[in-house]
Amino acid sequence: MPVVRFIERFHPSIQDSSNMNTEAKHHQPPDLSTVVVNGQAFPIADLTPTGRQILTAARLRPETEHALVLWPEDGPTSVIELDELCPIPPSGSPSQFFAAKTDGVKYFILDDTRYAWPGPLMLTTLRQVGRVPEELDVWIEHRGEKPDEQIAENAVIDLDQPGIERFFTAPLSIKVFVNTREAVVHKRTLSYWDVVRLEHPGASPQDTNTTYTVSYAQGPAENPAGNLLDHQTVHIKQEMEFYVVLTDKS
Repeated sequence: MPVVRFIERFHPSIQDSSNMNTEAKHHQPPDLSTVVVNGQAFPIADLTPTGRQILTAARLRPETEHALVLWPEDGPTSVIELDELCPIPPSGSPSQFFAAKTDGVKYFILDDTRYAWPGPLMLTTLRQVGRVPEELDVWIEHRGEKPDEQIAENAVIDLDQPGIERFFTAPLSIKVFVNTREAVVHKRTLSYWDVVRLEHPGASPQDTNTTYTVSYAQGPAENPAGNLLDHQTVHIKQEMEFYVVLTDKS
């Protein structure tokens, strides 16, 4: 069974709940605080609630069938047990949690730091929980069993495999083809001039006697194929194809 595979099970997701959090705080009495569970804000009356009370506030019942993890402002996620007290700040950013109906919490290691997680894990969520910047890729470490494996951006990671999954980050490296020649780039979007200079390193917009026609194919869903114009950018993926044609006006 592969370590990383696509699965159709519940996975918590992070949402931008800043507006929702602000609105919730404006409409709640001063003795209440707010918790954010799976991206949704809920008022809570106790500033030192138990894990059970947080699950109840989030309307996740029966509480005994759910696992709860805290995502602090700094550092990794950690398990909050049903009867464990979890102090909630009365002001400032609300505490963030993730919960899922599961028979147990799983763990993974990212760059030598251990994280708790209550279910399957999307790579996009791993990036946010682990605060992984866009210029880094995430790899799964196989420790000599087979080569380490870069995780696809749309992957869901199954943490039910035996042992603790280990991940590490590395500088982004994407292989593309420009006029059939291989090139390696280190960012997820390229501008018109980025692509042109892969084929013509000395190209400059100040050279008004020369123009370039740029087209692409085998791109990601955002831009699978088309033409790239000056002042435009394009999302890229592994083995995307670019074609650059020079036109001399002189």
